[in-house]
Amino acid sequence: MKGYEWGKGTVNCGLCGIAGHNVTSCPAVNIIYKKYCDNLKKHGENYFPTYSERKVLREVARREKTTIKPKQKRRKARCSFCNSVKHKRNRCRKLTKFKAKVEKANENWRRYFIAEANAHGFGIGSLVSVPMGMMESYYPHSEGSSVGIVSGFNKNKLNVFCSYGKGGLFSGVPAVEVLVEGEAVKVIVSRLKANWSKDLIPNRSGWQFYEVLSINADSAELPDEWYTADNDNAIKWFFDNISMKNKDFEMLEELIQKWTKIVLPK
Repeated sequence: MKGYEWGKGTVNCGLCGIAGHNVTSCPAVNIIYKKYCDNLKKHGENYFPTYSERKVLREVARREKTTIKPKQKRRKARCSFCNSVKHKRNRCRKLTKFKAKVEKANENWRRYFIAEANAHGFGIGSLVSVPMGMMESYYPHSEGSSVGIVSGFNKNKLNVFCSYGKGGLFSGVPAVEVLVEGEAVKVIVSRLKANWSKDLIPNRSGWQFYEVLSINADSAELPDEWYTADNDNAIKWFFDNISMKNKDFEMLEELIQKWTKIVLPK
């Protein structure tokens, strides 16, 4: 999911450039502000603040405004999922029921995906032809191809939200891992040349600059744990961030309902 992928980044301070905090808690603010005050006292109105000092002045003004701002009456705590005032998120029955549906839909989607991947010759262990331009060690427009092997299916890249075609934080881009010339390459599923079901991968481009071809199909068995939401950080992120107030909730709920009832291919 895009929101999960974006959320793994580390914030960098816009003032000092150090990772792990932003300007609101930057220890350099007081140091730079003191230096500005000293220069202003020394040079008077002729002193023009530096770029960093102007940033610090804005931050100091913000802090002063926050300090003198009257405290508002604290609102009654609400469940961040269903907005009820009778309980908190960790005791929300609606969220518990919704989680169960998501887990069932997610397992069905994964089983559907594996069935199609195997049928199209892209199961784990399959030999494939990979364009050289897809590899980081080559130029993007390098000619020719090399033989690789489908080496893995990452749970965080393959979940029911890969079939959500509305975009936004909760949509996903399905991808598999291919080992070619000693390099692990992440390949978007839509680049694996096959007639993939639109239920699995909506809004696919009709033309792909690079296409990976199946040469010799294989289909290694996956453990039952792979199909579940256990140890699945992307699904955990979804459960922590989804809310009935979210503008996408009704469409996501419709998607989940569809995948809980879908007939799996034999």
